[in-house]
Amino acid sequence: MRRFAGLSTERLAIRLLDEGDATEFLRYRNLPEVYRYQAWLPGSMDEVRAFCLRNSTEEPFRPSIYTQFAISRKEGDLLIGDIGVILSADGAQAEIGFTLSPGFTRMGYATEAVSAVLGYLFEEVGLHRVHASVDPDNTSSIRLLERLGFRLEGHLIKSYRMRGGWYDDCIFGMLEEEWLSKKDAAAANHENR
Repeated sequence: MRRFAGLSTERLAIRLLDEGDATEFLRYRNLPEVYRYQAWLPGSMDEVRAFCLRNSTEEPFRPSIYTQFAISRKEGDLLIGDIGVILSADGAQAEIGFTLSPGFTRMGYATEAVSAVLGYLFEEVGLHRVHASVDPDNTSSIRLLERLGFRLEGHLIKSYRMRGGWYDDCIFGMLEEEWLSKKDAAAANHENR
């Protein structure tokens, strides 16, 4: 695997979240409509700055350590969202999560960014499997995962403790061969146009 130098899509730039992102990251992650489906809440500005600094200076894609990506539009460096990835202890699998600032939802940015990161995880990092853990009420995220080719692997009842309550958890997964097959089918479809 080579060093992560960032990703570029048609409309987006994806890079490691860094200390310069702390203010905007804290702002949108503290919005109730954003954190209602997430277990992780950012703390103080000092804690968020420390997290962003560690994220941008430590080696990404280490087992059991979160790597957080910043999503920005190409025509500016404003943080519009983030993607978190944590590799399993053996480094062969990962969990992925994603968040968009409310002003940038329903524009296809999350699909575009998550697709780019998945491509990197399967094709460059060499992962066998990627999964996502989603609150069953988070229908927007579920639709995004299904569009990308994830399948529902299980619905766990009251399996997740968060903010004093128990919540259901849906697990969606995708294997490397499924990603590659989907990519090959899309390329063949594009060639036949």
